[in-house]
Order: sequence, then structure tokens, then C-alpha cells
Amino acid sequence: MGLTRKELDQLMQKIRGTAVLSLEEFLPNERGYEIPLLDTLRDDGTEVTSAVEAREIKAALIRAVDELPPQERTVISLYYFEGLTLKEIKGALNVSESRVSQIHAQAVIHLRTKLRALRADLGYREGDPTVKQKYTRRNAAASEA
Repeated sequence: MGLTRKELDQLMQKIRGTAVLSLEEFLPNERGYEIPLLDTLRDDGTEVTSAVEAREIKAALIRAVDELPPQERTVISLYYFEGLTLKEIKGALNVSESRVSQIHAQAVIHLRTKLRALRADLGYREGDPTVKQKYTRRNAAASEA
């Protein structure tokens, strides 16, 4: 082989404890079913994509909120970011609770309109049953970004 005894010992030491497994080998899961080892491996690619999408969505949402008229921006900020109720917001704005509700509805419509282009860019098509609708509320993903 052309290796000295010392080189062979070093190579053997490096690979000691290493096991060769087939990805098609079946392993029992916590319920006792056997599943292929390949199915137990994590796919970091989709997590990275989701994290990037979440950052893009969050940045676009921040820009869209910043572009809202002042009263709408205030209602959205107080309701979603500060956690105030419509009743609490009416006191801050000196308007009725129903007016706060109207302002909130207008703001949501404006935000949906502004974010529709981003949704299309990311491949989300409304009303298309063949496309998985990924735009569910992702508080955890958005807060991590």
C-alpha cells in the first residue's frame, strides 16, 4: 500500500468510531414503526428558504406599515405591536370604538394590497388549489428574523 505503520495507525485512529450506514436502512421510530434513515434526516434547504422568505415578508410588512396614513399606522402599531384592544385604542385616538374598527379594516386592506406583489414574487397564488398556501400566520418564524 505504500504506507508506513505509523501512517496506517494515524489513519485508523481518524476513522475509529466511524460507522457506515445505508440511507435506505430502516430504523424504528418512537411509535415502533420502521422508517428509512433518509426520512429522519433534516432538510436545511427548506428551513433556509423559509427563513429568508420570513425576513423578506417582515421587511416588506414594515415598509408597508410605514407607508400607511398616520392614523392607520397608529392603529396597526397599537393593535398588533403593542397588544392594545380596540377599546383601549379609542381612548388614545379620541374616536369611537367602531371608528377604530373602520380604521383598522382600512389599514388591513391597504396592507394586503401592498403585499400582494410580494406574495406573487414568492410564488404564492391565491385561489390556486395546486399550490400549497404557505402564507399562514408564522409568528415564530417572523419573530426570529
